[in-house]
Amino acid sequence: MADISADTMKAWRALLPDDLKSVIPDDGGGDERRVADLCEALRGAPAAEWPGLVVQHAEAVREMGRARRIKFLAWVSNQTHRMNPRVFADIVSEDDQAGGRSQTGVLFVEDIRALNEALARRVARRMGDKNTFEMIREASREIENEPEFRREGM
Repeated sequence: MADISADTMKAWRALLPDDLKSVIPDDGGGDERRVADLCEALRGAPAAEWPGLVVQHAEAVREMGRARRIKFLAWVSNQTHRMNPRVFADIVSEDDQAGGRSQTGVLFVEDIRALNEALARRVARRMGDKNTFEMIREASREIENEPEFRREGM
């Protein structure tokens, strides 16, 4: 199980770049015992049972905060993606078994979206550098000079 103790999370978050820190607040207070109970329950159970255990420990999931939930999801993904990808999908599902909204799934999806937004901004900034624009200009010039383009256009 990934170490998601308060001290480890504080050190992990300190290593994050500012753009990620802005979407991963230092909000991981909560009851350490509840988080430890969730981790212990997962440690002793087959992966197929993890979605149900996460729901049973919904209060711990809510209290662990975004940083811990993201690190927790990364660990779950690493443990299950090859053998049983359905486990991860069930944990992050916003729908529960009874057709309602899963409290834990909604939290996990919000966390994933926040992280995705920060990463998308980072990718967009990198795509918009001088070299990229120069490559696009050069490719456009090459296409314009091709005989087919001159005859038919875009």
